[in-house]
Amino acid sequence: MKRFIFICLLVFGSVFMVSASDVLLSFGPWTFITDDESIADGLYPYGGLSIGLSERLEAELFVVAEATPEPFGSVFFGGGLRGLIVGDRAETYLNMFVDLDFLYGLDFSTESLVHNRCLSLRISPLVVGTPYTGTRDRMFTVGALWNFDSGELSLIWNVLIFDIFLNKTPIN
Repeated sequence: MKRFIFICLLVFGSVFMVSASDVLLSFGPWTFITDDESIADGLYPYGGLSIGLSERLEAELFVVAEATPEPFGSVFFGGGLRGLIVGDRAETYLNMFVDLDFLYGLDFSTESLVHNRCLSLRISPLVVGTPYTGTRDRMFTVGALWNFDSGELSLIWNVLIFDIFLNKTPIN
């Protein structure tokens, strides 16, 4: 796990230092719908930092922590890639995204610490905003989460995720 975090930070930092790409701060609610006993159903606040790698590809590091039913009972650390389906990030006001993420979860609610290694595939069918406007909203995101440790498939639901561009792209 330490190696994974180090590699993510190294890649993320390198891209951030050598690129004039967009940098985004993201936040919103996540909901897990699952029969997996190692992941609790409930509401999870989400926060992340994304960097545009190209006009149609972004990289993201994020944290998802349980709010209900047991605050901070589970915490997931994740990283992944986001592809833009309809058009490029700078010029397309309405868009669709596909995310492929790896999550590493820690469950503190049990007597022994439970580790969850998961892979998720999410689609955001309605994305509104551009770097020019300074904000972007990802609405009605749905996805699947595969837990490698338990062999269970779960659903992910995000009603609305807010993205704030920390550096706006100048208009040509």
